[in-house]
Amino acid sequence: MTRRPVRWRRLLTYVVIAYGGAWLICLPLWLGQGLRTPHAKAWIVAMMFTPALAGLVTVLVWPDGRRIVDVLGLRPAAFRRWWWTLLVGWLGPPLLVTIAVGLAIAAGQFTIDWGTWSMFRTTLPNAPLPMPLSTLLLLTVASSVLANVWLAGAFAAGEEIGWRGFLRDELSVLPRWALILATGSIWGLWHAPIILLGYNYPHLPPVVALACMVVFTTLAAALLEWLRTVGTSIWPTALAHGAINTAGALSLLLVPLSHPPSALTSGLLGWTGWLVMALTIGVLVLTGALRLRARPCDEQPVSSPRSGSVSARAGGAGPSPGLGGSAGRS
Repeated sequence: MTRRPVRWRRLLTYVVIAYGGAWLICLPLWLGQGLRTPHAKAWIVAMMFTPALAGLVTVLVWPDGRRIVDVLGLRPAAFRRWWWTLLVGWLGPPLLVTIAVGLAIAAGQFTIDWGTWSMFRTTLPNAPLPMPLSTLLLLTVASSVLANVWLAGAFAAGEEIGWRGFLRDELSVLPRWALILATGSIWGLWHAPIILLGYNYPHLPPVVALACMVVFTTLAAALLEWLRTVGTSIWPTALAHGAINTAGALSLLLVPLSHPPSALTSGLLGWTGWLVMALTIGVLVLTGALRLRARPCDEQPVSSPRSGSVSARAGGAGPSPGLGGSAGRS
């Protein structure tokens, strides 16, 4: 079987637009007060859409004859084949964050502020509470997991259309292990405009923080690659990406205000999360659900240009849920 080579012109165009767009959008932060710049969160959210923009522009500038929705991973297979991956993307990250926080607690790196909830209290208005603080915290966590994750997933789609859409498609000729390393590294380094300002790892030297981010994104890329394969599109991975961001931020509401944990020692951004993700990847590899030597281009479904029907196997793996949060956006 003859495979096309990596199309470096398309790949370079994509990376330049994605990186350039991220730095351009974050320029007000660098010229202002860093992450304390007014409306900094809005700029960071806008940055999340630069990978999708880069993918769209690259496809339009360098078309290869395929439909844009297929190149960007927007068209899934029949819903009955991948509906369960939405559950994995929705509930998997909170589960992994919980395990990672549990390990951090066992290692003495994470303290829960039982009853006082001083960190959570800082997020509330200075007014009488309508219910006990613990009840309000429980409702906040429940509403975030049940509802806010889906909104976060919609924003995360701006990244996933680029990473697990265009970039994954462009690098699908590589063995999956190489695709994961390349995608994870490009994804992690794309965060440089905010990581170098102290985002996610505020207490680490900027270059060390960026290296830690690349470790996190590479491990997360392996889990999301599995979900992208069995989910047949970027929609389950977008939901999982949003769940990672949401679950990681929720865990920080449980800590004492006077002793916030280091991102390097808790959550998926730190070593406990890296361990949990690495073990999950190991299970997927050992069970054959994640085939590291296979080339995704050989596994992708073939869509009929007219009917849009999908045939062939999407990843050589049946339903075997198991996925992968972090404090801050990924």
